[in-house]
Amino acid sequence: MKSYFSSKLEVRPCNIGKGIFVVQPIAKGELLLDFNQGPGRRLKTKEAYKHEARGCHYIIQIEDHWYWVKVDGPEQGDFINHSCEPSCGIDGRLRMVAMRDLRPGEEITFDYAMTESYYWYKLECACGMLSCRKVVTGSDWKRRDLQIKYKGYFADYIQKKIDRNSVHKLVLEFGEKVFRRTERLLWIFRKFLGLIKE
Repeated sequence: MKSYFSSKLEVRPCNIGKGIFVVQPIAKGELLLDFNQGPGRRLKTKEAYKHEARGCHYIIQIEDHWYWVKVDGPEQGDFINHSCEPSCGIDGRLRMVAMRDLRPGEEITFDYAMTESYYWYKLECACGMLSCRKVVTGSDWKRRDLQIKYKGYFADYIQKKIDRNSVHKLVLEFGEKVFRRTERLLWIFRKFLGLIKE
C-alpha cells in the first residue's frame, strides 16, 4: 500500500537533491501527504537510527522514543525537505497539510522542529531563508517563537508537551504571585502588631 501523495504535487530536482513542488493551486489546510497508510514500520529510537546509519534517511519521529521508518526505500512523499520557513505542517503524526495557500512552482517543506524532540538530534540547515536557524535541534520545539509560529502544526505528541509545559508554567507563575502577596500581607500584619520596628 502507498502513502497518500496529492495529485497537485510532483517530485523534482532541487538544490539539495530532490524536493516536492506544487503543480496546481493548493488551499490552506489542504492535505498534501499522508504516511499513515503507507509502507513503514514503527520502531524504537535505537532501532530507527540503526536504519539511518545504513542509509535509510526516511524517518520521522511520531512519539517520544518512537519513529516511523521507511525500511523498504523511499516513496514520492519522502522527498519533502526541511525549511525554517515551511509551507506545510503536521496534522496528527504523519499527515502534512498546507499552512497557507500555495502556488504552482513552490516547494513544499516542513520544519523538523514540528516532529523531532530527541535531545541529541542535530542537523545543519541549508534552507537559505532569512530566518534560518543554521542548526536544527531536537530542542527547537521548546522555543517560544516557534511554538507561536507553528501552533496547530506540531506533531500531536509535541503539542501535548507544549500544552503541559504551558499549564505547568501558569501554575508556577500563579503560585509565585500568591507567595509574594502572602509575604506582603504577613509583613503588613507584623507591622500592624508592632513586631516590625522601623
